[in-house]
Amino acid sequence: TLPFAVVAGMARTDDRPDLTVATAGDLPVLPAPTALGDERIGNLGEPSSCLTDLFTIRGALADTDGDLLPDMTRLTFDLPVEMPASFAAALANFAARVGLETGGVTLPLAREGGSRFVVRPGMGPSRLTAKDGGWLAEGDAIELANLLDRVAGEWPHLAAPECGGVGQSLARLRRWLAGDGPEPNDPGAVVWEREWEADWEVDGAVAAIAELPNNALDGRRLVVFASEPPDIRRELEERLVADLGSRGIDIDIVVLSAFKAGLSWLREVVTPALVALPASPARVRIAYRRMAEVNTLDMPIRWLQELFPGPELMAAELGIDPGAIEMVEAGDDTPATFVADAFDAEGASLGRWTCTPPWRAQPFVPALGDEPGRVVVTTGGVMAADGDSWRELARVPTDLETFWEFWQGVVVPDLLRLVEEAGARAVSQPFFGELLAEVWVSEPNERLGVREENDSAAEALAEDIYFTTLDAIELFGQRQTGDTLSAPGAIVPIVRVSPGAAPRARVTLRAAPSRPSLPYPDLRVAELRLDGNHLAMSIVATVDGDPAATLARLQQLATMELTDGRDSIAARVVLNDTTVDLTLPLTSPLVSGPLSPGPRPSMTANLHGDAIVEMAESLATAPEVTAWIEDWSYQSRPIPALSLAAPCEGRLRSPLKAAILKPTYLIVARHHANEISSTNAAFQLAWLCANEPHWRRYLDAVNIVILPYENPDGAALHAMLASFPESQTWKHHPARYNALGFEYGADHLNPDSRFGEARARGSLWRRWLPDVVVDNHGVPSHEWVQPFAGYGSPPRFRVSYWIVQALLYGIASYLDDPDAPEQRASVDALRDAVSAKVRDSDIGDWNRVYGASYRAWGQSREPERFPGAFHDDMLWHVAALEPGSPYRGFHLLYPRTTALSWITEVNDETAEGEHLERVARAHLLANEATLDLLVAAASPPEARAIDHGDGATTWRIGRQRPLLVRG
Repeated sequence: TLPFAVVAGMARTDDRPDLTVATAGDLPVLPAPTALGDERIGNLGEPSSCLTDLFTIRGALADTDGDLLPDMTRLTFDLPVEMPASFAAALANFAARVGLETGGVTLPLAREGGSRFVVRPGMGPSRLTAKDGGWLAEGDAIELANLLDRVAGEWPHLAAPECGGVGQSLARLRRWLAGDGPEPNDPGAVVWEREWEADWEVDGAVAAIAELPNNALDGRRLVVFASEPPDIRRELEERLVADLGSRGIDIDIVVLSAFKAGLSWLREVVTPALVALPASPARVRIAYRRMAEVNTLDMPIRWLQELFPGPELMAAELGIDPGAIEMVEAGDDTPATFVADAFDAEGASLGRWTCTPPWRAQPFVPALGDEPGRVVVTTGGVMAADGDSWRELARVPTDLETFWEFWQGVVVPDLLRLVEEAGARAVSQPFFGELLAEVWVSEPNERLGVREENDSAAEALAEDIYFTTLDAIELFGQRQTGDTLSAPGAIVPIVRVSPGAAPRARVTLRAAPSRPSLPYPDLRVAELRLDGNHLAMSIVATVDGDPAATLARLQQLATMELTDGRDSIAARVVLNDTTVDLTLPLTSPLVSGPLSPGPRPSMTANLHGDAIVEMAESLATAPEVTAWIEDWSYQSRPIPALSLAAPCEGRLRSPLKAAILKPTYLIVARHHANEISSTNAAFQLAWLCANEPHWRRYLDAVNIVILPYENPDGAALHAMLASFPESQTWKHHPARYNALGFEYGADHLNPDSRFGEARARGSLWRRWLPDVVVDNHGVPSHEWVQPFAGYGSPPRFRVSYWIVQALLYGIASYLDDPDAPEQRASVDALRDAVSAKVRDSDIGDWNRVYGASYRAWGQSREPERFPGAFHDDMLWHVAALEPGSPYRGFHLLYPRTTALSWITEVNDETAEGEHLERVARAHLLANEATLDLLVAAASPPEARAIDHGDGATTWRIGRQRPLLVRG
């Protein structure tokens, strides 16, 4: 057989001229093959029998060096002796498409061996089938030429090469046949509803003091602890003074907050006393007792945490340098939990103040006993203070405590029984559709005026309801079956602040939506044909066991409207010798109206809901931007994606060829939906690349792919939770995970995941095979307190997120393998570049402020719980991982493909206004520094030829993989 050579081809196939066939002497001179001796073509394996894989390394192409990028072709043509010129032109286009999708073509294409693409123009309907380790194209020559043209120009994306195309449609059909969609995953009917109310703690405090005999109060200072807003506590003070005055008792009464009692004492006792001095103190020493309780989840600095950020507030009030206030751990002989001493410039004492708030220890999850640990909880009550001596006179549980007793004593046991009845197995999840907790409490909820800090017991309760309930179910599953129960159902706490009202709650449990109940079938596109002027396909389905239920499900799907007016493809599905016709939806590019520049995305507003797709459509009006819906979330919300590239005139583009020729950067935003600023930053970057020359230049050297809104279900919940006036800037961790409380990161590479929010990143990674992946994340913008879970962030986190670490910090890892030092060098280069970019900006200034606080309050006292190293004033968490360790980062699983996979963290839970702009810009700055690195690392692709010694030669073009990132 003669070599099959493409001399000329056209992107547009309409009115195509006949192919010009040239003699060998007319062909251009190609570079001489590299002398590689007897490097033969090895066994490339059998190609996939599914036609969606035709133009991949599972089909006509092959990857010989393990980087997942095609560098050779396994397809070889078996051609007829004669064929019309128009048919030869169609084959030429098909061959050109093969070349477009690979970094290497093995010539001649028409030769012996390889995976045969048999071409047999003749009579009858035209079709392309996958069979016998190859492919067969047969049928009427004119119609077959049209079919091959369609396949070459449109398959399998049909709409745009960036989109998932028929492969995505096939995956959706597979899930639907298993019972996972297209029906919505809405919560089911109400299983039960619980109403709760209790006496107000203020009334309890009044009653408790009324019961104290006069001799218990005479001559002492009375300190009452109640978890109430300042105004309510002032009213309580006045009420108690009046009540005791009617009994003839004249006594000093102070009502402090039982929530963050140490801070309340600093602000309301110590600071006013210091302000009243004739002159401000030169030095203030605040000592705290070290937590010495055994088997508690609280850190040894538990009592120190109560004071935050009191010294900064005190310094501002006194007009002194914050460095004049020191916090020290008290000795074993300290008379109280907190002791404050003030000194003048000569070191003479100006006064001493002490405080010992009432507290108790209780099980973290009472239903599971003490095994999961115990927690220290500050409580309400009445304390008599006499100098350094503090004595408890009465215990008055706070509203938080009485609600928590109901939650842990009624709700959690009910949930655990439900889990137990379901077998406490991960495969049985979700156990419920929604657990809605509506709580009304009179609690502190105050912005402090120090950065983004607040004092909010109401927010802390919402965090405890969410995380402690998740932890209780997960701990129960480990105890019962050893399974990790990480997706039990949606837990939605709505805590409203109702000053001056008794606490009450309503808890509603809804049933779980139906789960996939059928086996996942194997599906393959076995045949392509023309239906009029459009491609149509035949799908062969097989299922283990009795196919009757799957067939019934297939027939049910055929009666449903699946496309919703979107682009579609006709499919004929064959299962157990039964044929069912249906129409499957396709993903198409998002288009907006006229091609005019869209508005610049907001950097100060929380972007969510319909605004996301509208913004993607607006950006897609620029020729540099392509936008589409990559997948749909568990609750059927769209997950858009963007591709940024320099405009090209050709109709057909190849993400894989783009990745072969230029470095590719995948940016993921909003994995945790309460970390809102990454969406602003992602859309801003896309707009800048389309509109600003400084940014547009990156597209000449780098491909950029963006997933701006990975977790739309969580974002919808976040928007609802943040809609209440008192909670707009809370952390809202119930929106962190997905709709079932699942940390879906473990499912990113699972194409059968029930969660589109998990599938989207993996499918983008497979299509673009990026060199660098960044996950733009966030952390709380203020202190993270959970009074019933060890006071700081919950125990599920190995490190403490109690205090803000930085405005921007980085997380990276590398394989600690002496045979592959590139990853460590790349991490070092990244750390240098990003830190330098940030250092001299206002982001760097804020980093230094937050860094000083992080070191003073956490890292200098408990370094294991507050880790990280500062590099050029920027905090980094860098891990060296041993080969073979369990991990899930792309760079660790596929080190020959992805050189770096890292995380940016900004304190944006939940940011608004000026602070939101600042943290979004921090993400943008880090991404700009990374793009600079990629531009510097980009090298021109090199062409070479490999002589296989058997008459076949592979012509290759490509660049260094894995990418060598250098500073």
